[in-house]
Amino acid sequence: MYYVLESKIIGWRGKTLLARSEPLLHECEPHWWLAQPLTKRPDRFRFYIDGRGPRPDNYPCVSGIDMYSRRLVELLFAQGVRHEAFPADVIDDRTGEALGSDYLAFHLLEIYPAVDHRRSDLTYDDEGADRAVIRAVRRLVLTEECLRAGRPMFRPAELFGLVLVHEGLVAVMEDHGITGNVYTPLEQFRVG
Repeated sequence: MYYVLESKIIGWRGKTLLARSEPLLHECEPHWWLAQPLTKRPDRFRFYIDGRGPRPDNYPCVSGIDMYSRRLVELLFAQGVRHEAFPADVIDDRTGEALGSDYLAFHLLEIYPAVDHRRSDLTYDDEGADRAVIRAVRRLVLTEECLRAGRPMFRPAELFGLVLVHEGLVAVMEDHGITGNVYTPLEQFRVG
């Protein structure tokens, strides 16, 4: 079984905790959501957060760049997830003070064709054309080939903005007390 992985949005003292990153997603090359090592990126990423708030392992970031704790990145590495992780400075967005938190910019290097178009209930841009862009998901079903592969974590090529995680990896993350993750069972996932 697979789940859609998202960062848990955390409310704290009447506001939503979201990191802001430098650089932005589009300033990295190739595109951040492709499964290719980055050739253009800074030596260090910067994440701006409210330094007084909680610090989950999977910290939500408005730019789409994943901000993961070192312990989460090390856990994913141990589980065989192909990725790049880059040094990051975490800065208090109010004071400009470096917080010394142990976070990394996480770049997933696994993207595979995964969607069973016949068994899924999807709406496409330009219905009847090449079915290249999925606009809405009412039911998402993975191909038998994808299910047999049992990859622990990947982006589906057809919906590369999503991250899917296998139930085995979910269990490992929960056993290790990883915080900040939301796991939506594929059967319950809807968008658009």
